[in-house]
Amino acid sequence: MHFDDEGELPRLYRDLLAYVAGRDATITVGDLGTEPTTTGDRAARVLDALTSWVADGAHMRTTDARAIVAAAVMSRITTLSRWQANPAVACVYGGAQGGASFMVKDFEANGAAIVSEAVADLVVQVADEAWAMARPDLPSADPADWATPVAAADRTIGYQVNFTCLRPGPTGSCSLDPSHTTTVALDRSYTESLNSAHGSSYPMTARFDDLEASRALLPPGASEDPASPYFHDGLVDIVAKASGDVDSIPVAPRDRATVDATAISTLHFD
Repeated sequence: MHFDDEGELPRLYRDLLAYVAGRDATITVGDLGTEPTTTGDRAARVLDALTSWVADGAHMRTTDARAIVAAAVMSRITTLSRWQANPAVACVYGGAQGGASFMVKDFEANGAAIVSEAVADLVVQVADEAWAMARPDLPSADPADWATPVAAADRTIGYQVNFTCLRPGPTGSCSLDPSHTTTVALDRSYTESLNSAHGSSYPMTARFDDLEASRALLPPGASEDPASPYFHDGLVDIVAKASGDVDSIPVAPRDRATVDATAISTLHFD
């Protein structure tokens, strides 16, 4: 699966937040013309945004400010559900994203029975921190303004940063300098097809009837050498995959004979 653009975790989290808000009188929206000053006000605005977002299909699109809020929710609930941050919740559901997903699905299945004081506190804290994380990218403090599409931001591939040449080798290869700030940038034509992790994606097609026919590509390209012409040669293939061209991604066989047969070049070391 290349990318499912419907956000299941924040969609279910919205239901859990709505339940907690229903029994917590402090979760209420203040003056929408001003920035919220209380945890309850911030949580209420996150709830309003997610409610509107869910009603429109819960799509994780970079042109939807409400999806920016949903992405912030996913980021914060993953971190705040860890053992180190919230042992009372993690000991029940496990930590991080897996535990957070288990928690919201448990609420979907069993409702109020699972909402302990620790769970309720976590839900509100996630909303509060998601607001702080998302606010710089939101058009205003009023959730009513967030349904209007926003301009797609240029993306960078997060883990393909800090590359530079310390000492060019005889073949043009480079060493890496962690202090450098050069990034592999993506223009807006890639935004909607590579938005699952703000620019990165690992497309793979696995045929269970014939694993040797599987296809995969680690972006941005086949080489991790920034001087190589293959450093980001996979971007076009990834976009084609997102558009439905399954065969655009290179084959990813397991068998040694198949690998040798499909290799572009080989280098043997004595």
